[in-house]
Amino acid sequence: MDSFEKQFVNMEVQAEFMENAMAGSTSLSTPEGDVNHLMQQVTCCSRENKTVP
Repeated sequence: MDSFEKQFVNMEVQAEFMENAMAGSTSLSTPEGDVNHLMQQVTCCSRENKTVP
């Protein structure tokens, strides 16, 4: 494997690690009650936006 390929693979591994770390920290720092409330709002709004033909 040449130098460019090694650097590219290393960059992919580092990017995946950062994505996973950031996703984990976001999910851990968001209160479950806030998520549930937002889901209820989305459900309510989507019902209001549906039209019956």
